[in-house]
Amino acid sequence: MFGDILTDLASVLQGGMGMAVGCNIGDDHAMFEPIHGSAPPLAGKDRANPMAMLLATGEALAWLGRRTGDERLQRGATAIERAVALIVERGAPLTADLAGPQGAAPRSEVARAVCNETLAYLARVR
Repeated sequence: MFGDILTDLASVLQGGMGMAVGCNIGDDHAMFEPIHGSAPPLAGKDRANPMAMLLATGEALAWLGRRTGDERLQRGATAIERAVALIVERGAPLTADLAGPQGAAPRSEVARAVCNETLAYLARVR
């Protein structure tokens, strides 16, 4: 319980709970997740920040890539992280937790932007 409280509080250092990733790594298995939980008040409203889930996917790709020696998985992880960083640096599109209610984009638009930037990066580094 205290670990959960600490991760919630520390998420502020990286932009909030919509950006925070949890990695539980053991000797043989690992689990990756956004730390924000299911966010019931946002369910079905196209408002939740998708970046933590996408970054968790990137962490899973990186872990699996290191474990198997598959450079393609490592490139995928790098591409996701760079895409999120680029969008945050650019300042758009961002969900309300990062941009405020006036400048907020829907979750679907943010997710699409991350996917498009990820694919653009992968096309450049092939």
